[in-house]
Amino acid sequence: MGRGKRRTFSLLVAGAMTVVGARAGAQVRVLKGPYLMDVRPDSVAVLAELSSVASLEVTAETESGERASVSSPPMDFHEVVLSSLAPDTRYEYVVRTSDTELGRGTFVTAPLPGEGPVRFLVFGDNRSNSVAHQAVIRTMLGQSGEFVLNTGDMVAKGSDPADWQELFDIERPLLRDTPLYTVLGNHEIYSDGSGLARYQRYLRAPDDSHGELFYAFTYGLLRVVVLDSNDDVGRGSPQGRWLEAELTSAEGDPRVAHIVALMHHGPYSSGYHGGNAALFDGGVVESFERHGVALVFSGHDHHYERGEAEGLRYIVTGGGGAPLYTVNHRLPHELSFVPRHHFVVVDADQDGMRITTIGSDGTRIERCGFRGEGPWICDGAPADDPSRGPILGTGTLGMWVEWPLFWWIVGASVGVVLMLAFAIRRRRGRGRSAQGP
Repeated sequence: MGRGKRRTFSLLVAGAMTVVGARAGAQVRVLKGPYLMDVRPDSVAVLAELSSVASLEVTAETESGERASVSSPPMDFHEVVLSSLAPDTRYEYVVRTSDTELGRGTFVTAPLPGEGPVRFLVFGDNRSNSVAHQAVIRTMLGQSGEFVLNTGDMVAKGSDPADWQELFDIERPLLRDTPLYTVLGNHEIYSDGSGLARYQRYLRAPDDSHGELFYAFTYGLLRVVVLDSNDDVGRGSPQGRWLEAELTSAEGDPRVAHIVALMHHGPYSSGYHGGNAALFDGGVVESFERHGVALVFSGHDHHYERGEAEGLRYIVTGGGGAPLYTVNHRLPHELSFVPRHHFVVVDADQDGMRITTIGSDGTRIERCGFRGEGPWICDGAPADDPSRGPILGTGTLGMWVEWPLFWWIVGASVGVVLMLAFAIRRRRGRGRSAQGP
C-alpha cells in the first residue's frame, strides 16, 4: 500500500473512531443515581454509576447564585464531593458528562453542630417485595426529611447485581434529594462473598477508617452512632473500644442534645428473631444506658415496635418491604407492636424527640415522644395490632418461604414422595408380570 493510500486509510480509521467515541459518549446513561450521602455543613457527596466509562461534572447553585463545581475523571462509578458550601443552605445541583445532562436534584447542607431543630426519616428491611417497597418510598417523599437512616437489609442478596439495581431504581426519587446513611444488614453480605464488596462500592460513610462498616456523624444537635451488628461489638473488640470512645466524646460535647444509635440487630425486639443477646453480653446495652443514649433504632424483625427497657428507649423499624413477621412474644418492655409496612419520621429539638410512624398507605400508626430523660408520651392510645400473641400468621408463612432451608426441605420432601410413588408403581408392575396374562 502506498504512502497516500496508507494516509487515507489512517484518516478513515481515525474518523470512524471519532464517530464511535461520539456515539459512545452520547449513549452514556446513569444506572444508579445520582444519589446523595455524607452531608455536612460545608459539603455533600454525590454518587452515580454510569453505563460506561466517562468523566462527570457536578455543579451546585444556591438561589442567590453562589456556585460550586467539581469534575471527576473517566470511570464507571463516581463519588464526587462538593465542598466549600454554606451550612444549612438549599442548593440545586446538576450532573453532566461532556455536554449531556444525566440528572439533577436538590439538597440542603447540614446545620452547624448544636443547631436545630432536625427532622429525619428511618426505615429498613426494604428488600424482597418491590411493590411494598415502592409504596413506602412514595409516602416518604412527602415528609421532607433532612436525611434518611436505613436499618439494613436493603437488598435480598448482596451478591446479586439485580437486587442492587432494583434498590436504586425504586429509591431514586428519594435519594436524589435526601442524603442517605446506612448500616450493614445480614442480607447485604449474602452469599458468595461479593456482597460486602458491593455494599462498600455503592455506599459511603463519613469515616472510612473502619471499612465504612461502623462510624459516627454529627448532624446539628444530634450525634448518630452506627454499629455493625454482624461483627463483635463487645468490650475489648476494636468496634467495642471505638464505641466507648465515641459515646464518651458525645456525652461530653455540649453541642450534642441527643445521642442516637443505629444497627441492624437491635438489643430489644418482641418479634420472631428477638433481641441481640451479644449486645448485652458485650456490655453494649449497659454502655448505652451509662452514656445516656436517647434512642436506639434497629431492624431485622419485619414489624414496627416501640418500647423502653431500663430507661433505654428503642424502635424496631423493619417494615420497608420485606415479608412481615406477625410473631409477637409480648415482652414486658414492649409498648406497641404493629406488623405493617411503614417508616418513621423523627423531629428532634433541644428538649426532646417526637416520632411519627406512618404506614405505606399514608395513614398514621402512632405519634409519641419524650422530653429529656422522661418516658414515652403518646397522642391517644399506644398503637397495637389486634393479633397480639405468639401466633403464626400469614406474615410468618412469608418468613418461612423466604428462607433457603425451607425450599431445601420442600424439595427433599417432594423428591421422597416421587421416589416412593415410583417404587410402588414399579412393584405393582412386577406383580402383574409375575401373574401373567
